[in-house]
Amino acid sequence: MKVKAAKRRNVRFAAVKKKKQTLKLITVSGYQGSMSYTAVSDQKNSRYLSVNKKTGVVTVKKKAKKGTHQLKVKVKASGTASYKAGTKTVIVKVRVK
Repeated sequence: MKVKAAKRRNVRFAAVKKKKQTLKLITVSGYQGSMSYTAVSDQKNSRYLSVNKKTGVVTVKKKAKKGTHQLKVKVKASGTASYKAGTKTVIVKVRVK
């Protein structure tokens, strides 16, 4: 299983001020079976960022403050007869400017 996260993504503050923004920042290859994504607890940044458990889409919440926010995401793939189960952790960075 290969997991790749975008280095850093920029989001305009004016856009976040009006409504939440969704970003596809994590790509996974070399797996079969179901995938799950979990945000590893970080009190400061979890106020502004969240991850969808099924799709892995990162959401920048409405009225996020300016600055760089990061979220640690655990990616888990269930195994099959041909593939082993795997878990990887990646860090996603979003800059609100």
